[in-house]
Amino acid sequence: MSSTTSATIATSPCLGELLKTVAVLKFKSSHIKSIIQDNCKVQQGDTPPFKVDDLYEEYLSLIKLMRCTKLQIQQHNTLPLPPLEATRDNKDDKDKEEGDDNDNDNNNNKVEDSEVTMMRLLARKDTLSRHLSILSTIVNNAYPSTSSSWKKIKDVSQVDVAAYEAEYQKVNDEIDALLLKIQKLN
Repeated sequence: MSSTTSATIATSPCLGELLKTVAVLKFKSSHIKSIIQDNCKVQQGDTPPFKVDDLYEEYLSLIKLMRCTKLQIQQHNTLPLPPLEATRDNKDDKDKEEGDDNDNDNNNNKVEDSEVTMMRLLARKDTLSRHLSILSTIVNNAYPSTSSSWKKIKDVSQVDVAAYEAEYQKVNDEIDALLLKIQKLN
């Protein structure tokens, strides 16, 4: 194991901490999404308890942090295990075998590179899907109500629905392009 790999292992959080972090981030993002849904519009004259735009930015930072944490988990899961104490004879045998394996190193690096790329693409897809979901929630819940005879006070949107719809379309297009990249790698 290289010194950088062992240094990374020593300074990186353990798998349990990373998994707990993802669970906490999922809970927080779900809670914020619920608050956003309830605050997209209010009755005319009322003041909303939360600013949807601020909550939206907080949600985006949480899902980006979640993506980074999931990538750390993937890296943790793909790290080679340190070898057990080997006898001197086994070390000599390994040194002889390593000379023969140099040709295979280039092929192994290509496979590992595509695995890393695929991991990153899948993590990105998850983040974009969550982003698309919150945008959909905002757009669907922020439409102001139409005036009707039975409702004296109308609801008004607390966000720029058109801007969020445009962002929704942009993220949706990005997901489509990402899915094509993933398909090509498969």
